[in-house]
Parts: sequence; C-alpha cells; structure tokens
Amino acid sequence: MLTDLLYVLLLLIGSPYFLYKYLRKRRGPYSIGQRLYLRKLPPRKCDILVHCVSVGEIEAGVPIVGALRAAGLAVTVSVITKAGHEVARKRFGDEAVVLFPLDFSFSVSRFLNSVNPGVVALLELELWPNFIRGCSRRNIDVLILNGRMTERSLRGYGRLRWVFSRVWPRLRWIGTQDDETAARFIAAGAIPDRVQSVGSVKFDRVPPEGWEKARAELGFPKDSLVLFAGSTHDGEEALVLNAFASLARDFPNSRLVLAPRHMERVPVVERILRNASIDYALRSSRKTATVVLLDTMGELAILYGAADIVIIGGTLLPGVGGHNPLEAAVLGKPVICGPHFSNFSDVISRLHAAKGVIILGNVEDLALVVVRLAGNAADREAIGRSGRDAVEASKGATALYAAKTIEHCKLKGSTK
Repeated sequence: MLTDLLYVLLLLIGSPYFLYKYLRKRRGPYSIGQRLYLRKLPPRKCDILVHCVSVGEIEAGVPIVGALRAAGLAVTVSVITKAGHEVARKRFGDEAVVLFPLDFSFSVSRFLNSVNPGVVALLELELWPNFIRGCSRRNIDVLILNGRMTERSLRGYGRLRWVFSRVWPRLRWIGTQDDETAARFIAAGAIPDRVQSVGSVKFDRVPPEGWEKARAELGFPKDSLVLFAGSTHDGEEALVLNAFASLARDFPNSRLVLAPRHMERVPVVERILRNASIDYALRSSRKTATVVLLDTMGELAILYGAADIVIIGGTLLPGVGGHNPLEAAVLGKPVICGPHFSNFSDVISRLHAAKGVIILGNVEDLALVVVRLAGNAADREAIGRSGRDAVEASKGATALYAAKTIEHCKLKGSTK
C-alpha cells in the first residue's frame, strides 16, 4: 500500500540515523523485530485495547484502566517505548501489556488478529494510518481519550493532510482536555459532531501510596530542606545546580533530587556532578548524599513526597514544552515552572489562576525564587495548598471517559 511504501522510503533515507539510535539505546527486547510481529502473540481475551505511547500517557491512563476493569472489561495496554513498557508492567501487570506494532500493514494485521480488541482507546493522540485503517476494516471502534493537540502538532497534521484526511473519519469519538484542543482537532480534520470537550484525567490523580515516607526512603534528615527537579532536560541541570548552590549557602542542611526525563542522560548528569565535585548518590544505590540522582523508573510521583520545593523540568529552556506539574501539586508541594510550558498550558494556567504555581518570567530568577521560598514556610504551604485545591476542583474527567468507552464496548457486546 502507499503508506507502506512511504514508510520503506523513510526507513531507507533515515537508516544510518535509526541504526545509530538503535545501537546507542541498546533496546534489546524492545526491538524493531518484535514490533514487526513476525511471531504472533498468544491469543487473548481483549474487550478493549488502551494505547499509551510512554510513561506520561500510562500515568494518565491508570485511573481509566482501573474504571474499565471495575466494569468487568478485559483490558490490554499497548506501549511503544522501553521506559513505557517497564512502567506499564508495574502498573497493569505483565500479561496485560504488549508492544504496539510498527505501522506496516502486515504487522498491524498480525497484531490485531492476535489481540482482537472490540474497541481501541488512544490516550491523548497517537494516529498511525495503517493501524486505524486495520481497525476500521475489522469494525473496531477507535476512540481518543484525554485528547491533546498542540499548535505545533496541528501544523504537522496540516502538512500531511493528504495522509490523514482518510484517518479522521474513521475515529468514532474524540474526547479532549479542553475547548481549545477540541477546536484544534476539528481544524485538523476530525468530524465536528464526534469531538467533545471533556477535561483532563491528569486532574483525577490521587497521591501514590507511600509518598509520605519518601524523605525517609531517600535518607534525608527530617529537618532538611529538599529541592526537587523533576523531568529535567539537557542544560536544565546546570540551572538547577546554580539555584541549589545559592540555596545551600543560606540553608546548609539543604538536599537536592535530580530526576532526568530520560534515563540515558543519567551518565551525562553524573559527569556534571563529578566535574562540580558535588557529593551525590544514584537512587538505585540506596545510599544517601547531598544530591540524589534518580536513575530508576516509576518512582517520580512517589518521591515528590520528599520535596519542599519542586521545579518542573522541560520548562526552563525552550524546545521541550514542559512536563506535568500535577504529580507534585496533588501532594500539596509548591511548584516552580519556567516560561516554556506550551505542552501543559491549560494545566499550568489553572494552577496559576488558583495561585498554586510560580511561573518564572525570566529563568535567571530561579535561584532568587528558590531561596525566597525556602525562607518562607507560610508561602510554601499556601502555594502548595492552592495547587492541591485546584486539582481537586478540576476532577471528574476519568468517569466521563470511562462511561463513553464502556458505552462503545456495550455496543460491541463486550461487557458482562
């Protein structure tokens, strides 16, 4: 098919780059060969396939999958990334998790023949033309839950309108995080009466079990002041370490947790710490130090419980668009974001309106803001409380997404 030929052409053109990335990351069992589904999966009962690209979508999907299972549905979760696979197995169990196929017609066909879902739910947005076409041919309803589309993504779909013009009509229902996102889906080509603004399941987050013990788990003294930088990217660790140096001068008992967004960057951050002669320990070592470098998967939300102040990575420098601040906000932690948060503009805008987040107008102010917050426990408590209240006030989307999904499953005869 035309799409398959296009994929082959792209692979041929980009083969040196793809080979480099493959060898550098040492994907092992998360290989291209496995996602081609040259070997079929063992048959399984699957009322609904919930597709989550990676860790962020998995965490957003936890309450939805829980609600679907509570309704008696057999749920299979598909992922793409190695990190996503590891976290999904912890959240949903080994047998419930599969790798999403590469979007070649034959691999999609073998995958769907094995999993054979009655309904497919795509978390946030992950459109693969051959996969959507394969579902349509099998009369499998495809839904988008917690739909999210940035302006950048909208422009991308516009450039590829000739490809996706046949994809959008095959989607049975699209639930979006807000009205602005709903408008983007329609502008991209979705059928308007199948698009509904529902809300974000991210607000339905509940504190993870064990978060209150995080400080002791990290070996930090009870009276220490803990700065936590979550999901950091290249260049941001230097900014955080500069802020921490200022903090430590005024508060000698301070501690820092650095959590790079991508595990392959841990050695890079280690070099930064060693070159700066900073006392640090890897989280996996279970040792304590002034700085703990998080090199384990699936612990970020729990370990935020150790923090007195949280910095959200991906927001300090341009090019990323930020990461989810709600994991910290739901614990009542005061959150600091840089000026670059386009990926989470709705979430951060709601928190800011409730005075539950500090948005830096200038990233050079990071150290100043951190030290000021450290010296004012009342401000930290007020910001954290406001953020937590804003999360509570915005809950409810999970039940609506689950109800719509169950409705489609009933039409397919999938519920008990």
